[in-house]
Amino acid sequence: MPDIDVGDAAMAGWRLIGRHPLAAIIWGSAMAVLVAVVLLLFGGAIVGAIAAIVASGATPNPPAQVVMGLLGSLFGLIVLLVFGGQILEVVIRAAVLRAELDPGQRGFAYLRFGGQELWLIATSVVFWFVLFAANFAMSIPLAIVSMAGALGAAASTTSNGVPDLGAMTGMLGVRAIGQLVIVAVSVWLWLKLCFGVVLTYRERQFRLFESWAATRGHVLKMFLTLLLVVLMLLAVFLVLGAICLLVAGASVAAVAAGNWQALMQRPPQMIATALAPLAVVVLVMIAVNVSLGNALVWGAVARMWAQLNPDADAPAAFN
Repeated sequence: MPDIDVGDAAMAGWRLIGRHPLAAIIWGSAMAVLVAVVLLLFGGAIVGAIAAIVASGATPNPPAQVVMGLLGSLFGLIVLLVFGGQILEVVIRAAVLRAELDPGQRGFAYLRFGGQELWLIATSVVFWFVLFAANFAMSIPLAIVSMAGALGAAASTTSNGVPDLGAMTGMLGVRAIGQLVIVAVSVWLWLKLCFGVVLTYRERQFRLFESWAATRGHVLKMFLTLLLVVLMLLAVFLVLGAICLLVAGASVAAVAAGNWQALMQRPPQMIATALAPLAVVVLVMIAVNVSLGNALVWGAVARMWAQLNPDADAPAAFN
């Protein structure tokens, strides 16, 4: 009976990157370029508005025109980053699945935007909605219990009017346990539904809930596989994050000389130039995060699905 090989599946993403390093670089670079373009469109207006507000620090109320301009630019930036980023994220996810399951369909870094991607967008929206609805439903009783516990702890005072430490600790403990339960259920739901992304990609139809039966009896090994993936990603991101923070901190400190208010009083072009090293570091981190995250997570999911379906018509996917 087919089963999941945890070690093999956990390393699938690394093998995928080794087979297609240029494609992996392009995946992350595409997201970094999107962020850079959005920042170029709205960043100047945002920096200029913030600088104007800082310059009018002695005035209790900044000019309404400046505030509205700042809010409008922030709204445009967030909308384009959220919607554009999510669509590109799905396109990259499809490219990872294609590179793992259909390696012969190379094209440009396995990237496409067609029927498969549109079905994956629909599946991803429903996937996100299910997880959100489950979290929201579980948060309601936790919020009620936490509120009741907080009121009880506040009412449980000592003779000196000091809140009872035991009651406060109990309330915090109940809330912590509740949050852990919500996280555990969310992870379980994600594991139960993740094969739906692979099935939707392969069949070009909405197949999210078919994942429920496909994962039956395999959730523990799927969890162990993705736990290894997350630990590997965490180790890489901690090292890269430390390096990038040091570089960014040194660059900004050298320019601003530790005085952010003086920096914000410069013309917007000078501020943008001063913050360019920080922007480069952020873009590099975005590229690495997107490439590694998608390759390792969805490469592992695709590999687990293939291990459980050895008769599928993708025998050449694994070398």
